[in-house]
Amino acid sequence: MQNSVEQVLPQQVTAKSQAELGGNSFILKAVPLSSTALH
Repeated sequence: MQNSVEQVLPQQVTAKSQAELGGNSFILKAVPLSSTALH
């Protein structure tokens, strides 16, 4: 189960980061920290 969760999270984070990347480059640095905090 954990493997599937870890694979799903990066996909959602990447999609969200790309969506907000247009206006916020800050997301690039915020995403890794958020993903690390989730783990």
